[in-house]
Amino acid sequence: MIDAIGANGPNIPTSTYEIQVLVFNKEVNYIEKLLKGHSNEWTKNKLSEEDKGRKATKIVLIPLFWNHVVFTLKVVAPLVHVLHLLYGERKAAMSYIYEAMEKAKETIKKSLSNN
Repeated sequence: MIDAIGANGPNIPTSTYEIQVLVFNKEVNYIEKLLKGHSNEWTKNKLSEEDKGRKATKIVLIPLFWNHVVFTLKVVAPLVHVLHLLYGERKAAMSYIYEAMEKAKETIKKSLSNN
């Protein structure tokens, strides 16, 4: 995330969600380049010839797969933050946890309404 801030400078998005999406999109592009660049190595691998390997390749290269990943991250990321507060090394006060839960609900609603 710090890399995204440094890369965008004054053009940085206003919310952490927008920053996460920016970073995620860069990672997706990187993975796509990685898969395309390593396709020769993958085709030489014996796993690529198995049914599971072919199915995995097809799934990862479909844009709809990445749309589902984005949707999952929109829902899970705020919840993981709350869980981190609950089970982290430093225990947060219950009032802070309730506030974080409300904020997580609002973040999820906002991010899903932007679809």
